[in-house]
Amino acid sequence: MATLVFNKLLGKGWFVCLFLLLGFLPQSWGQALPIQLFKKSQRLLMGEIPVNLSPRREYVMKSGASGELKLKHGLRKVSYRAGEQLGGIDLEAFALQKELLAIEEALIMDRKLPQARMQKDTELAQYKKNLLRLDAEMKLTGRFLDDPAFYQQVYPTGESEAPRIEDLNETLRELKASKGRIARMMTYLESGRFEELEIAEIEKQMKAKRIQFEKREQEVLLTVPFDGEVQILFPYVEGESNFVPAGLEIAKLRDFNQIFADAPILNSKLRLIPKSSLELEVLGANGPLIGRYKESLQMTGSGAPKLIYRFVFPADRILALRPLLDGTVEGKLFLNLSAPCILVPKFLLVATNPEVFRARGWSGIVESALPGYRLESLGLNEVAVTWSKEK
Repeated sequence: MATLVFNKLLGKGWFVCLFLLLGFLPQSWGQALPIQLFKKSQRLLMGEIPVNLSPRREYVMKSGASGELKLKHGLRKVSYRAGEQLGGIDLEAFALQKELLAIEEALIMDRKLPQARMQKDTELAQYKKNLLRLDAEMKLTGRFLDDPAFYQQVYPTGESEAPRIEDLNETLRELKASKGRIARMMTYLESGRFEELEIAEIEKQMKAKRIQFEKREQEVLLTVPFDGEVQILFPYVEGESNFVPAGLEIAKLRDFNQIFADAPILNSKLRLIPKSSLELEVLGANGPLIGRYKESLQMTGSGAPKLIYRFVFPADRILALRPLLDGTVEGKLFLNLSAPCILVPKFLLVATNPEVFRARGWSGIVESALPGYRLESLGLNEVAVTWSKEK
């Protein structure tokens, strides 16, 4: 009963407790404190820190293009699965473009490849004609080299000057080179390699159009990237035209499977505490909510980087935590002691004998005010002590 009354008085103010204990306690106790008045707990308050609560994941969906916004389910639906369509921009025009692309892909192999084959046959026929002409010119040039008199028969004297032997040899070499080039082109066209390359070119062109269309699709459609709840940010009016510019924030998607609390650790002494022993407590509508340490983060904002401890809460506390999102709340950082200890207010210890405290510190004042007890941990407002003979 004495412990209960003292804890209630402590909640009303330490001045009251100090006045009662130091002014009215029996003088026979001297400077020793009555240990039976203090509570026993396994949690010791280490600090009070402003914390930010956030869901496991959060994503702001923006319009990728300018146009008329259309939400698929209006404002009725809140929960979405990954891959679902929230809506889009100018959906009717986009649907028409999608149909045209499908038709083009269906026709392209039936139209372009036969055209390529017809062109190949035309080129082969032309090359064959060129070969026949080159063969005739080569034979004639060879005859001129073998029989110079034959040139005079073909071109009577006075009509043209007889070519020199060197010129005829040069002409013959050029004709042979042209014939070789044409022969190589005909070999390539008649091989399967030509058709393979034509098909590959057509497929690449189709793929390029598909990639361009998919890029357009990402700009136009609002696709949900993960499971979560959607909050519409744009003042959408159902049944009316809702024009949006590119880059405008349309909706916020949140994953509430977990809720984190980020606490900045500015006091270097708090960094010396084993992280696995830390708990964070925030006050909800129905009482305190306790999260366990998860990980450390380094965040850079204005000024020097900050060390952040991230805490995670049990799944059955998510609904109670949701009203605390979107802002800063007061958090209490507790040390989870290895065993229950007696918690004694610091000011009471110091008030028993300030001289001992100045000379011997917290361990000395605990030994002086609480004989037989030893200091276990030092908290924000209290110290945790244990019976030294139990250790």
